[in-house]
Formats: sequence, structure tokens, C-alpha cells
Amino acid sequence: MDAKIELVRGENCFTVFDLLKKAARFAQLKLVDKKNSKFLTEPIKTYALDKNTLAFLAEKGIKEQKRPDCNNEIFTLIDQNPQNPRPGFQPSNSWNFKQRKDGNEFDLEITLYAKLVMNPKKRGIEIYPQVFGTFLSATDPLPVSRMFKALVDSDKAALIVAKELAAKNKLFVTWAQLGFAGIRLISDLFVELFGKNEAVMRLSHDQKIFKPTPFNSDESNLYLMESEHWKLFEIWVKQLEEYRLRLKIQ
Repeated sequence: MDAKIELVRGENCFTVFDLLKKAARFAQLKLVDKKNSKFLTEPIKTYALDKNTLAFLAEKGIKEQKRPDCNNEIFTLIDQNPQNPRPGFQPSNSWNFKQRKDGNEFDLEITLYAKLVMNPKKRGIEIYPQVFGTFLSATDPLPVSRMFKALVDSDKAALIVAKELAAKNKLFVTWAQLGFAGIRLISDLFVELFGKNEAVMRLSHDQKIFKPTPFNSDESNLYLMESEHWKLFEIWVKQLEEYRLRLKIQ
């Protein structure tokens, strides 16, 4: 009996966003459901930077820096702890806050998020802390993790997931934990099957030969359940043989 496969998103195949969304839910978070979300979660918690919070941050080395360069119209918090220098790059270790529209005070609110990143080599999804103020914010991982931890440590009512992320600086959700052990990119499966055959690899971009198309297509970016791999292998092998037969007939 010939192998047959129907790619049904959400059942036997998944996009990167599908998997990240499931990992976020597993970690008690919620991924922003937007294409341009940069795989950020919805806000975990927003803090008003009152005097007590600012004093606590200062104890952790995150202090106010006066801004005479802009007539002090921007309030800046900078992580004054040692940084991890990157050659050719200026440190991104400060959070900036503009004045409110009435001009009387600064918009001192800061929000915790998490960012999800696929890690196919480790077979799972990494979750990192993110912290954004109301204007330009730090992007270097070290000061971001420090700010995240300081805010969580100052908060007796912090969520469990925030406490875990602050303590570990990274959470990891395996595909097995999501019920997807062995899931693989369709493009990677084609390389596994034909990667050592240069002639076949050259043909792989021809959408008239292989279906699902293994590269440069929406299908190639899908992750396929392990139970479906053997079917896909048989289908591609059969399609290649059919192509060879067409060449002989011609």
C-alpha cells in the first residue's frame, strides 16, 4: 500500500509560531498573537517606578543617570554593574522614560515580558526575560536579566513563572514536554534522506518533482510529527523514481 500524507496544520505539522505558542502556554505564559510580535509574550507584569522601587534598584546597581544632553527631559536608569563588552558595540544597558504629555512628571512604568526562541539542536524552546520601559530600553542580555530579577525580587506578589525566570535566567521547554518528541523540519528530513546525493539536492528546488516541496516553500518550514516521517520518505523516493522514468521515456 502506497504511503500517503496530508499536511494538516495543528494535527501532524506545525509552524514555528504554533510550537512557540504551545511552549508559552506550557510555561503559564501567553504569546502575542501577531506576526510582528518578535515572539514576545503578553506582559507578565507592569511596575510603577516609585521611590521605593527606584531605591531597591539602586541597591542592585541600577541607578538614575542625569541627562543634561537632553535638558533632563528624559529619565534614564542605567545598569552600572560590570558589563559583557562586545567589540565594536556600545553597551545597551539603560532604560529611558519620556515625560508625560502634561510635562510635569516622567512616565515611569516598566514591564516584564518573555521572549521565546526555537532551539532545534536541543529539541526545544528557550524562554528569556525581557524588560521594556516607556521609551528606549536595554537590549543586552546581562542588564536585562539583572533588571528583570531586581523587579521580581522586589515584588512579594510576583508570578511563579516570573520567579523561575528571574532565578534561572532562562527556561527551557522540550518538544517531548509538549508531546512532540522527534518532531523535525520538513526541509531537514529531505536533507537526511538525500543530503549525500548532490544531483537530487539540485533537483530539490523544482516544485514539479517533490511534493511537499522540501525547500523555499511554506511546507518546507513546517515541523512534522515523527509518526509521519516514514510516509514522507516513501513519497519522496517514489516521486524521484517517477521523475527518472519520465526522463527515460523522453
